[in-house]
Amino acid sequence: MKLLLALLLLAPSQPPEFKVIADLASYLSQGNAPGAMDAFDKSMPNYQTISNNVFAMVSQADISCTIDPIEQNGNVIEVDWFLKLNSRADEGPTERRQMTVKLTIQKVGKKLKITAIDPAAILDPPKL
Repeated sequence: MKLLLALLLLAPSQPPEFKVIADLASYLSQGNAPGAMDAFDKSMPNYQTISNNVFAMVSQADISCTIDPIEQNGNVIEVDWFLKLNSRADEGPTERRQMTVKLTIQKVGKKLKITAIDPAAILDPPKL
């Protein structure tokens, strides 16, 4: 037990922006639209469209989401984003998406928030 604790303490820490990404993936996978939207800055362009899409996605599908950082350049993080959307309808289809997405993460007030996403189509409602 002490060895595990020591290894955890010595492990390199992740940039704080990665927690925003990990939390977003977790909330989407849990079907928690409000939690997922908390990652985004409400004053960012297309916030309302993204919010509508996320709420629609969560209501229409069970979601499995992984977002893996590829490269960080300043406050822009390029990620490999994978979504598996299983229709909530009986015997409904499954949709899979995988895209390279650029997220801009900046401090807004006291919290880190996503202030830009490109392409935002990764969060479009499912075509189930």
